[in-house]
Amino acid sequence: MVGTNSKHSYFFILISFFFLALAVLGFFASFLRGLEEGLTNLPWILHVHALSMMGWLTLVILQALLILKGKLTWHYGLAGAGFVLITIVIVTGLGLSTNSLFLDVPAEVKPIIYRLFGLTITSIIQILVFYLAAMIAVRFSRQAHKRLIIFVSFLILDAAFFRMTWLPGMNGASGPIWPLHLYHLLALTPLFLFDLRTLGKLHPATLYGTLFIVVVKAFSVWIWNSETWLMGAAQMEKSIGSWWTPLY
Repeated sequence: MVGTNSKHSYFFILISFFFLALAVLGFFASFLRGLEEGLTNLPWILHVHALSMMGWLTLVILQALLILKGKLTWHYGLAGAGFVLITIVIVTGLGLSTNSLFLDVPAEVKPIIYRLFGLTITSIIQILVFYLAAMIAVRFSRQAHKRLIIFVSFLILDAAFFRMTWLPGMNGASGPIWPLHLYHLLALTPLFLFDLRTLGKLHPATLYGTLFIVVVKAFSVWIWNSETWLMGAAQMEKSIGSWWTPLY
């Protein structure tokens, strides 16, 4: 995040810590199960995916701290690490989701896998769009850049919220998908409040970024309930299957 030292910098540090805490909360139960089953028994790509996600969330905190301390040279120098981490997040996430299409599961489980595949695709598209927008915005608007980077971290939390089945209305893959989106969007509340308090309105990056996310989430609700998507995903599985090599 590029900018000058300001009390506002503390907000971006705090919201980044908040997002990291949500990620830990969401994945903690899965981590404990992994310990019980033996972490070495889990696919290597799952470890890489998890480490890259947590690495990104941690890096954003570090970058905000560097801005607060005025260490711009270090901030710019670590930009490459951010590119590497977000690339790994996207590639491994897509790899895991695609590989799930070819797992040996009962026929009644296939529709669930197809729905999760669609959910992953929409999530990856959003992460890519916001990351590219943030890299463009750094040249024109430091405040937009900061918010777009926050959106990237926010989008990574999608998978964490999916695992919070203890929340009312959350039933994982067996239930409707809209509660996930609702809880996920609520995590943006601190950003909304910050904008309203400091600007008197939502920053354009916050406003249009949220609208874009809402539209994509609405589309993913359609995917979750669409027979057309299930048929399309089955066709994609056939097409990919001709060259796909199982990852595990």
